[in-house]
Formats: sequence, C-alpha cells, structure tokens
Amino acid sequence: MRTHSVRFGSALVLASVAACGTPAPEATPSVPNRGTSTASVSPAGLRHVIYLHGKILETDGPEAVSPEHGRYEYAAIVRALGGDSVTVHASVRPSGAGVVAYADSTLAEVRKLMATGVRPERITVVGASKGGVIALVTSSRLTEPEVGYVVLGACYPDLEKDFQPRLHGRVLSIYEASDSLGGSCAATFAASPALTGHAEVRLDTGLRHGFLFHPLPVWLDPTRGWIARHHQEGIR
Repeated sequence: MRTHSVRFGSALVLASVAACGTPAPEATPSVPNRGTSTASVSPAGLRHVIYLHGKILETDGPEAVSPEHGRYEYAAIVRALGGDSVTVHASVRPSGAGVVAYADSTLAEVRKLMATGVRPERITVVGASKGGVIALVTSSRLTEPEVGYVVLGACYPDLEKDFQPRLHGRVLSIYEASDSLGGSCAATFAASPALTGHAEVRLDTGLRHGFLFHPLPVWLDPTRGWIARHHQEGIR
C-alpha cells in the first residue's frame, strides 16, 4: 500500500485532469452548467464520476451549513470534480437513506452506465463521509475489478462490525489526521484480497471532518489523479 502525507496547501498530483467545465448532474437539485466540452461526446467516450455526499445534506439539503465546519459546498465540489471529458452524476439523498439500499442503487447506476457501453475503468465512485461508506459497500457488492473508488473520511472505527466490507476494484482512501470520525482504511484494505489496486493519502489540514465540506486542492488533486490513473491502468 502506498501512503502519502500531504500538508494543507500542497498538491499531490497522481495524474492531471483538466477542469474546463462541468455538465449539470443527472438529478435534482441541479448544479449550474459550467461548460459544454462534453456535449458532442458519446457517454461511452467520457469518464464518469458518481459523487456521494456527506450525511448533513440528507437533513439540511444542498445548502447545508455545519456549526463546526461551515457550509457544505456541494455545488462547487460537483463542478470541481467534472471537467473536459468528465461528467459527474450527483443528487441529494433523502433523509435517513440506508447505506446498503443506497449502495445497491449506486451499483445499479454503475451497471446502467456499463450497459450503455461505458467501460468500467471509465467509472469512478467518489464518496465523502457517509457517502464514502456507501461507496465502500458498493465496492464490496459490485465484483467489478476495474471500477474506481475514492473515499473521503469514510473508514470509521465500527465500519468492520457494521458492514464487513470486502472491497473490489481500485480504491483510494483520503483521510485527515485531525478527523475523529473517519480515519485510515488500512484494515479494510488488508481484509480485501480481491482489490485490483489501492492507495491512501493522509492529510494534515487541521480541519477535522470539515476537510471534505470544501473543494480543496489537497484532496481534489489526488482524486482527479486517481480518476485519470485508474482509467489508464485499466486499458489492456
């Protein structure tokens, strides 16, 4: 396992992904369109990111503000994840959405993309906090070796007891050293022999769980890099 320590304000780039514009997400609430660079490209020719947000949006909506961490910058995060030849699929979950049920919904979305001709290495599920747990359960239930995953602050102490995830695909974990809610996924990686590839980034921003509320380059850069890199490695 490759572990990287990253300081706030620095950039860890695994590979470059342009951020020229982002099409609107598939479901409400919509995120403003910031470009049309993907308009003439068929779905099979794009890279696809499925973004799964943190729990606070389930109860407080897309304009959620935490008294500890500030505004959850949902629309800005979705825009930042997209770009030239990258389309983002994002919607706000209903309050109390079940992790396993929503993982099955995400799994179905991945399979629907593949049924339209999108190669699995062109699909990355990015999940933050509860969304990251959903992504891990999706990885556990979808035995597709080339789908990519990025999880932010997702591996909490009781994860194994609650869900026993046994991961598949290519998984990047990003966690913050000061975060008491989500830490290293090393134990989950060790218990997942079917993984095609994995890596972990340890941040030191001092922002605790709030690091994933904002479109910070310190986690966006390795996320974009993973999206591009696992696509390249998946090509045979």
